[in-house]
Amino acid sequence: MTATTNASQIFTGKKICSYLLVIAALMTFSCTAVNQARTIGKGKAGLELSFGGPLMTNLGPVLPMPNFFLGGRYGLREDLDLSVNLNLLTPVIPGIALDLITGGHWFPLQPGVGIQSASPDRGWSAGLSLEVQWITDFKNGLVVLPSIDIAGSYRYKWISIFTGCATGFNFYRPGEENILQISPFLGLEFITPKRISFGIKFSAYDLFYNFDGSQVEWIYLKENGAVREKHAPIGIAVGLAYTLPDRKRN
Repeated sequence: MTATTNASQIFTGKKICSYLLVIAALMTFSCTAVNQARTIGKGKAGLELSFGGPLMTNLGPVLPMPNFFLGGRYGLREDLDLSVNLNLLTPVIPGIALDLITGGHWFPLQPGVGIQSASPDRGWSAGLSLEVQWITDFKNGLVVLPSIDIAGSYRYKWISIFTGCATGFNFYRPGEENILQISPFLGLEFITPKRISFGIKFSAYDLFYNFDGSQVEWIYLKENGAVREKHAPIGIAVGLAYTLPDRKRN
């Protein structure tokens, strides 16, 4: 955030500090650590847990922003999932009462699907997701932040490496600020035979936005004090996913 954009901005007739909106925006794209480059299968349901976000030093030590998402996922088709994730730690974040992410995930290329149907535990994945984050304090209005994520991965038996880029659209930035939030990510997923997987994801948030003047002390990928530029807060998140037993088989 530039020093000239620290003033309060108007939203639904109320004033919301712009740095709180920036925090809210950073809470979204690429925060959950679950592998977004594969689906769980038609008719299957799953649970997801994820903790982490952009790294900050406001409290002294380097700590991730307190995001703790609890979510669910359902497979509409072999290559299409719907998901919802709720941030359980919003009570400790000033000015935010609800933080909810809904999404659809389409991956026509992945192990066990289509041309790779004969190799369910190894192969490439590629596809995209559409996610929308809903943020409100139930007093001053609703912030809606959509994102289009492109991701891919390669799985070999119990390990999968995934990468991609989340392109968010933040329409609440003041003046002529770029509304695009470009946030690349890279992660690993460890898949167990018990329908449980563990993931870790590293992200660089909002590559081209200048956070100089932000009241949050992020850890930046690129920083130039001479020209007052601070770009791409670095983040880390860890997560767990569990696919529920198939009732038809029980």
